[in-house]
Amino acid sequence: MIVKKVLIAIQARNGSSRLPGKWNIPINGQTVLERVINQAQSSASFINNGKGDVEASACLVVPTGDPIVKKHGHHITVFQGSETDVLSRYYDACERMGCDFIVRITSDCPMLPAFVITKHILTATKYDFDYVTNTREEIRTCPDGHDVEVISSNLMRWAHETATSDYDREHVTTVIKSQFPSWARDANIISYTDESHLKISIDTPEDLEFITTYDQIIDKKIRIAKQMSAGFFRI
Repeated sequence: MIVKKVLIAIQARNGSSRLPGKWNIPINGQTVLERVINQAQSSASFINNGKGDVEASACLVVPTGDPIVKKHGHHITVFQGSETDVLSRYYDACERMGCDFIVRITSDCPMLPAFVITKHILTATKYDFDYVTNTREEIRTCPDGHDVEVISSNLMRWAHETATSDYDREHVTTVIKSQFPSWARDANIISYTDESHLKISIDTPEDLEFITTYDQIIDKKIRIAKQMSAGFFRI
């Protein structure tokens, strides 16, 4: 049996012009980055308990010497590289791990559910798509904050060799979206309802305040669900 290797790579850095150190800000008991790491690892664990034809792991891709390394390097694999050339960070992580697919998620999405990550991974690995995402703006239905991109190793290598502008090197997949190669196959994940107007990623103090309140509301409903029945399922 051929096992497809998947690396869930969380893009993170300490610097932020609008909200410095946002990765380390607590939201109701967990930091922003801890929440993202937990969801990535939960997705990997679910996949690894499946049929055995897909093997997943999670990591961080951060600028060299970033404070994140000191705090999280002891419990999750960390790949360090250029602060501005984020594409090279992803490419290097993909090459060093020898993975078939690499998943791009970002550390400013603390409300990203594990099942959304898993859906993208299983779609890509089952049907051998080179690019699976929910981020194409013209057909986007997911909230800003549920962004996932799964990229095959072949497409990642192509992007690394093709992207020349600073903008494309910093934003990783813009070159894929703007110059999608004819040999590659892509799929787009959309839902039955449009929630693209909802912003649950963190860029500003106002975003942080909103998400903290949003999370408290959800947590309250979870507690009520536990009281109402013997079990509940979070989808």
